[in-house]
Amino acid sequence: MFIRPLHLYVSATSWLAIAPQPGPSGPAPASGTFTDIASADWKAIGQSLHTRFGGVRRNIRLVLSSRQCRFLVLPWSSAHVTSASMRSYVAQAFAETHDYSGKSQHIEIDWPEFGEPILAVAYPRPTIDLLETGLASSGHVLGSVTASVEPVLRKYAKSLGADACLLTFAEDDGITAITIEANSIVQVETPAEHGDGLDDMVIWSSRKRLGFADDSHMWWLANAAKPDAYPGSLLPLVGIDKPTSPGHGILAACL
Repeated sequence: MFIRPLHLYVSATSWLAIAPQPGPSGPAPASGTFTDIASADWKAIGQSLHTRFGGVRRNIRLVLSSRQCRFLVLPWSSAHVTSASMRSYVAQAFAETHDYSGKSQHIEIDWPEFGEPILAVAYPRPTIDLLETGLASSGHVLGSVTASVEPVLRKYAKSLGADACLLTFAEDDGITAITIEANSIVQVETPAEHGDGLDDMVIWSSRKRLGFADDSHMWWLANAAKPDAYPGSLLPLVGIDKPTSPGHGILAACL
């Protein structure tokens, strides 16, 4: 049978799926939780997608919570202008971090225009392999994988103008923040709403305010309630009024 597309959002403890064009009378999102990604029964989850979305095979477009990925934004280097050289440059930079392993992560590069910063993402191989195997055993095909920052950037960056700004949004497993300049990501961060240290939302927000002209350059995507400590304005969601979870609001950016 024809393999129809389906968007699947996965965080550290949850999953949520939505049809590309649900419409007002279309199926509601399917969702579930688990203790951790590795313990989830992805075959059973795939079978539940059959039940909820019409009993047909699906081409799964996986959207991972950006907190499950690793990001680097590197300066352009005139010494690395070929694809092989740039890949080596990015791989070396990831190797110098303490949370990357070439055997457990797969690097993708967002190829920049000449002279622009290089955004690279390291995706968790074990997670993707688990999902691909489990979903395939229930008849689905894993067609693409992206991090949540990509649909959010594509949907909302142009509305924020060309000046540097901060767009922060909730994930089902925490918070992600992207600094945007001229519709491109120049930094990805994962602050903590509650906790200790420099990444705590109160301290982090105070530090970030120093990096922008004023609070009007700091935005919170309205896929969840804005933390009290976060300054700036709410950025309304497009195409959805009341998301059932932060991940639901992120998936709306894919439609």
